[in-house]
Amino acid sequence: MLRNEARRVMRLAVSGNPLSKEEWDRIKELLDRDELTLEEALELRELARKVVREYGEYRRPGSFIYTRV
Repeated sequence: MLRNEARRVMRLAVSGNPLSKEEWDRIKELLDRDELTLEEALELRELARKVVREYGEYRRPGSFIYTRV
């Protein structure tokens, strides 16, 4: 599920995105692996944080307040 969501975000990336083509390629390469070393996992985390800073804020599931209008 996480891989699918990450790939979806990659497809949505448009011009002016915060990552270079090489960084997007590196994310894809890391997501295609079944296992990551600690260093690779930390690298992926930093790239993901860079995307989140540009495209939106991470919110924990259930942190939204739903109201009925």
